[in-house]
Amino acid sequence: MGGGGQNLVPEFISSEESAAASAASAPHVGGGAVPPPQAIPPSVSVPNPQAPFFSQNPAVAVPASTTPGAGPWAPGAAGPLPAAPVDSGHVSGGSAGPMGGAPMMGGGMAAPMTSGGGPTEPYSMPGSGGGTSTPTTPVASSSGPSQASAAPPSGGAPLIATSAGGAAGAASAASTEEPDHYMRQAIAVLSALVRATADSGLSVHPCWAVGIADVIGGTYAVIASSAGDGGYIPPGVVLPITARLAIYDPSLPRGWAGDRFLGWQHPADVIEGYSAEIRDRLYRFDIRATATNDPSPRRPRCGGSWMQVDTLSILRRAADPINPNDGQYQHRLKATDELLWSRLQTLVDAKPELRQQRSRSLAVAITDAVMGGAAESRNSLPPLALPCDEKLWEAVKSGSTTDEHWRAWLSESNTARELPETHQPLDLDDSTVSQNARLFYGHHYRSARVAELLHCWHPAIHADVADAIYSGLTAGFPDEIARAIEDVNRRSTKP
Repeated sequence: MGGGGQNLVPEFISSEESAAASAASAPHVGGGAVPPPQAIPPSVSVPNPQAPFFSQNPAVAVPASTTPGAGPWAPGAAGPLPAAPVDSGHVSGGSAGPMGGAPMMGGGMAAPMTSGGGPTEPYSMPGSGGGTSTPTTPVASSSGPSQASAAPPSGGAPLIATSAGGAAGAASAASTEEPDHYMRQAIAVLSALVRATADSGLSVHPCWAVGIADVIGGTYAVIASSAGDGGYIPPGVVLPITARLAIYDPSLPRGWAGDRFLGWQHPADVIEGYSAEIRDRLYRFDIRATATNDPSPRRPRCGGSWMQVDTLSILRRAADPINPNDGQYQHRLKATDELLWSRLQTLVDAKPELRQQRSRSLAVAITDAVMGGAAESRNSLPPLALPCDEKLWEAVKSGSTTDEHWRAWLSESNTARELPETHQPLDLDDSTVSQNARLFYGHHYRSARVAELLHCWHPAIHADVADAIYSGLTAGFPDEIARAIEDVNRRSTKP
């Protein structure tokens, strides 16, 4: 199925060795060294970022005993993290279903594997289910590049420095410091994204970065991923209704980042780029906190507190299920293109007996249009659609697919397709090497989105039309989708 991705669980070293290694290591793009990822402190009560209290009263301190709201955006109650390791099936993407797996869609880093502690176990706070409690190195102040410094005393909470002061030389005084409510909001959204991604069926999971933006009207979460152009959302993952994708924020011109972050595996850099782009357009804009589960990030130079969170510590922590239809969350298509989402709602908002028929007609038209475009060569590269894709789609349209069809397609598709991450760019510059890396990454990423589009039709004969549109859009066929929607709309309005 190809390689790619990043090593989620680095070799464990002592705190002294960790500090020395951090000081000696070079960051991936400027800035200072970054300490190992931290587990969520056990005493931290992570709030619900949907709650109006945090949006309308950002300057008010949150009591340590605040009870988090329901849903995955409020992962777990206050108190020690429960020792509840996640089974490997959950972490790798949940139930495989009749197909025996999911298409190789790319994403960012290899799906994490659980363990019972040992030499490769990352740092975990006592009570979180980890096997080791070696302290971490604190994060440096945002007043300058990150600097490695002494670890807090053994058994103390991880030091989380904020923009108010530096961490160097203050380990003993700040070793019990906990995240402020901005950081708690960031951790809440990040945790929900990590958990939902684990259930998405992707063979490779994106890394995430979440910033809490503070503007005149309140606060909102800004999100970036390590897949695609920095704004890809896996299937089944919903966002808080108030959150924005950094790449697709409607406050910025469409395509403001171009292909700058295409294939870039460090989403906190997208938050930094977003902050720099939007700061001059708003009367007041500040990033108050940024959290990421990227295993090798550079601290973004956009201000606020900063935390690198260990993915496994998130997956071990209990969370309540959500209802994506309760009005508190938004579909990935809405977060990416709200105008297209509104147009879709208008088109399918028909009588119940007509809605399913119209949705299916639209999904077929969109898939047909995308498959037609994907069968053509672009930039002297092979077509995005494979012969097995076209064969499967013809079977789907005829209504003759069986589980055997899907298994055969999955096997052939995963054998022929490469993981986009094998071509990820190593720099954000415009050198020939970086441009070629983006070209090949983009080709394989879009080919994976074609596979995702076809997977929308399994196992039901009625594909989710919003997911079909999203897959076609991220595959690079917005014009074909627009024409298909217009054609279906014209036919449906005929007397």
